[in-house]
Amino acid sequence: MSDTVFVGRKAELARLTAHLDKALAGKGQIVFISGEAGSGKSALMAEFARNAQMSHPDLIIGQGTCNAQTGMGEAYLPFREILGVLTGNLETSLVERGIAAENTDRVRKLLARSGLLLIDIAPDLIKLVPVAGSVISPLSKAVLKQAGVDKRLGQVIEQKHDLLELTDQAVSQEHIFEQCYNFLVKLAEFQPLLITLDDLQWADASSVSLLFYLGRRLTDQRIMLVGNFRPDEIAAGRSGGRHPTEQLYTELMRVHGDIVVDLTGFDPVEARKFVDAYLDTEPNRFSADFRAALTRHTRGHPLFIVELVSDLQERGLLAKDEEGRWMEPEALDWTRLPARIDGVIRSRVDRLESGDRATLTTASVSGEDFIAEVVATLQGAPNREVVQRLSSDLSRRHQLVEAREMQRIGGQRISHYGFRHQLIQQFLYGELDNVERAYLHEDTATALETLYQESPDDIVVALAWHYEMAGVTAKAAHYARLAGELAASRHANDEAIEHFNRALALLPTQDMSDRLELLLAREAIYGWQGNRAAQANDLDALATIAGALNNPGAQARVELRRANLARLTSNIAIALETVQRAVSLAERAGNALLEARGYALLGRILLQTGKDGEAREWLELANEIAREEGDLRLQALSLYDLGHTYFGSTQLTEAAQRYLEAQALFEAVPDRRGIANCLLMLGAVQRQTGNHDDALRFYDQALATCRTLGWRHGESYVLSNLGNTYFTLGDFVQAGENHRDALSIRRDVADRQGEALNLDTLGLVAQFQGVALDARSLYEEALAIQRSLDDLRGLAYTLTHLGLLAEETGDLAAAETAQRDALAIRDRRLSRSSAAIDNLAGLARIAQARGDLPEA
Repeated sequence: MSDTVFVGRKAELARLTAHLDKALAGKGQIVFISGEAGSGKSALMAEFARNAQMSHPDLIIGQGTCNAQTGMGEAYLPFREILGVLTGNLETSLVERGIAAENTDRVRKLLARSGLLLIDIAPDLIKLVPVAGSVISPLSKAVLKQAGVDKRLGQVIEQKHDLLELTDQAVSQEHIFEQCYNFLVKLAEFQPLLITLDDLQWADASSVSLLFYLGRRLTDQRIMLVGNFRPDEIAAGRSGGRHPTEQLYTELMRVHGDIVVDLTGFDPVEARKFVDAYLDTEPNRFSADFRAALTRHTRGHPLFIVELVSDLQERGLLAKDEEGRWMEPEALDWTRLPARIDGVIRSRVDRLESGDRATLTTASVSGEDFIAEVVATLQGAPNREVVQRLSSDLSRRHQLVEAREMQRIGGQRISHYGFRHQLIQQFLYGELDNVERAYLHEDTATALETLYQESPDDIVVALAWHYEMAGVTAKAAHYARLAGELAASRHANDEAIEHFNRALALLPTQDMSDRLELLLAREAIYGWQGNRAAQANDLDALATIAGALNNPGAQARVELRRANLARLTSNIAIALETVQRAVSLAERAGNALLEARGYALLGRILLQTGKDGEAREWLELANEIAREEGDLRLQALSLYDLGHTYFGSTQLTEAAQRYLEAQALFEAVPDRRGIANCLLMLGAVQRQTGNHDDALRFYDQALATCRTLGWRHGESYVLSNLGNTYFTLGDFVQAGENHRDALSIRRDVADRQGEALNLDTLGLVAQFQGVALDARSLYEEALAIQRSLDDLRGLAYTLTHLGLLAEETGDLAAAETAQRDALAIRDRRLSRSSAAIDNLAGLARIAQARGDLPEA
């Protein structure tokens, strides 16, 4: 009997179908399937997708799978597969996984649109997918070329800069998540999407976070997400802590309710139904006693049932009668049969011919998925011979493996196969001793290096793992470092840290030059994450290594990082001292670019302390050297900060000129976050000069840039500035709309301080519209947040506004209390800022209204 047939699970299929119906109606859905190994999770998900494909002619399906060997360290692995399919990696994988070939045609018709969407609203996703790489299918390339998309994709892919030398991320993981969300939502406007993720227990942290982000936000779209996992693996945790997938589905269940289809547990009635359905897929004369005994022996475990029946057939204990019907023997001693699934697997493997078994054993070293050409290389056999063995005997006859997909990298064909179940791979791998494993891992790594010469990024994580398992620590450390750099380029910070940690652990202590580079890379990631303690620890270690190397260039790099950390933690005196030391070291090293970075940082530190004139001198010098050295990004950053020095001293014409120059350079880099910041400041300049139409034009451009980037914090900031401009113009309706949009984003991204600012401004809008009750409620909500954050500046402003409202409504006592509270904050805690005049004026009006002219 074939193990590819799907039987049973009618209730579960019906439940999944009900969720799909809601998604197709525009109510986005997320569902999880939970069950132990072999319980049929993947089969259920595939059958559901197959039925959905047949029932809905416009449905597009994207599938991704996590990897038990490398998946936890391979950033966005399942989503890279999904995005690859949606943007052109149309190989045979979907067909082999049971999804109709029709899906390939549907996706291909969507290719030009999806390619353009990727460029226009999700450009940073391009580095995650093979859309312009060597693994995209020739037909897909032709479609993209015909639509004029291929050149634009290539231009985006060629854009590079030294990411780990940046003190600020131009793109963060937040941007990646938002771009992915925007891409899927826009694509679903044309055709609904069903996204499936297999084996979430092996998912990398970035994929789990992205899935959570999508699951929380996909509420009004034609998209359904389905993932499966093993609860025992989830319960075991990860790295000594809670498993990220457990946090994911627990939180999403709190938001969406019961979204887990549970396949765990033994239900005798349902188990018997499954046994009957499976046995009856072929003509048979099996008795009720045999069926009952099979149910009891396997406890209804789907994989155990399938494997045990196959085992009985191979041993000749189940045979066909003269009419071709399967029948049981007259007497079957169930006590002599394997009592566990692993026993059945051993029995089946033991009956393989030696050549077949050797092929599978070699393949097991790669994990559940493997490459036929790698196996052929290790066995010294022709590729065609190994493919024939895998596809014929081991697939069709023994049903132990299956073909998954094919790729072409350069002129090399790569044939992907997989074990029918991971338990089979685990058994075979477990039969190898440590010496055999080490040899096979090293040989597998060497074969992969040769196969993937033209696409090395696809295998760096696997190579690091194979070489570490082989005990080849130098190569393992090398590839772990490359894996960390790749993860960093994909803004997968957790995975980057994990790989850098592994590389450092493998690297000999005396290899100080490589340790320096690894620690610099890790320190940069810690900086992006805001992990200041870890950052400081790495900088201490870096200072020791750079000193031991007696390399002034390395010392300058470290001191620049230390100065920036001191700036970020408001240790200004230390920051100034350290950056000056860095500049001196850069001069000793003869490194003009490092020197320029020092001047730029010195200017930013002085700017932070309000010394605009001094800052300007150093920033001009940094800009001049950066121009001579051809560092466009440093030039742009210097000019942008120069704009601030002029803006702060109200030299608005000069400020606008610097912002425009910086914008042009950010466009050349390109750095969309830098572009958005320049546009925002250009809007601020125009607003200050009273050119509100120009201000709105710049703000609108900044808003579009933030949305393309997926920078929701930036979007909320621009929306707030737009709202303030419309408020100044007296358009309270539009001002309210902008601030409500900003408020929604700030609540979504947990920006509590920004949330309070929007609530305060919405209170002003309501007050000016004459809705006093709404205004008071909004002010009180803002005050509650500001008090919880100890946000004194915001608190003083909102109390001032609340005082004005109370004064307008005739509640002079409340007005006086609010104004005095605001004044007290500004007097005692803020060194009486200039804004205190508003409180004094308010108190004077209140005294005048009471007839107390001396007090007024």
